[in-house]
Amino acid sequence: MTYLERVSLVVRVAQDFGGKRYKQRNEAIYRVISPYITALLVGTRVKPNHVSVVNLGVAMCAVWSFYLGGSGFIIGVVALFINQVLDCVDGELARLKQLTSVTGLYLDRLSSLMYPGIVLAMGAGAAIRTGSSVLAVLGVAACAGNILYRYAFFAACTSILEVLASGGSERTRHQLRGAFSNELVDARGRALRFAHQIGLWMASGYGFEWALWLSLLVHFALDSYMPVVAFLAFEAGITGAGFLAQVVSYVHGNRLDRILARLNG
Repeated sequence: MTYLERVSLVVRVAQDFGGKRYKQRNEAIYRVISPYITALLVGTRVKPNHVSVVNLGVAMCAVWSFYLGGSGFIIGVVALFINQVLDCVDGELARLKQLTSVTGLYLDRLSSLMYPGIVLAMGAGAAIRTGSSVLAVLGVAACAGNILYRYAFFAACTSILEVLASGGSERTRHQLRGAFSNELVDARGRALRFAHQIGLWMASGYGFEWALWLSLLVHFALDSYMPVVAFLAFEAGITGAGFLAQVVSYVHGNRLDRILARLNG
């Protein structure tokens, strides 16, 4: 099998696994690049967990670079980009080598802690350089909002999984994911649903990255920290609102209990 044939195989396997979700993400540059790296690693002894561990190091490098500020912002953006590409690579490699594991998923989830770390590091570093306590407060607030949003979702997931485990029910990860995506985001009222979805968008992924890149571009263009202030304030407000939206949507009408009833069939 030639190198390009291996690349095509990587894309095909990823598309079969991700379905519509992959097609939505396929427009991102990460999914354009990752198959070429995965194809290089398929015939080697490199395991998905090896890639995930390296990716954790890249994530820590990104956080430290954003703390340094200045030219460190540029290094941080590059590290963030590499992190997202490797985040695709470890999953693709796991499916091709049939080495999917709970440990691998755990390592993959750990790297997402980079996002709250980035905003905290940006706020702390900028506060030290400018002497402004406002930046430090905004960094802490943005970090707290990001973590709270994630915690609310994982708390809902683990609550349902614990009940399923104690009841002896077995459902695949695909069924659980489908139930969560169909039910958990369905908050009561358009305002709550919007806050929930945009909170997810800004907690990690494209929304966070585009807002970050735009703020840094304006920061360098104007030689001002005001864009950084705006980014941190936006991140804190959006993720905080998303956290509250999740709590309301999960608790209202015993939504989690209804999801559990659906999973039990």
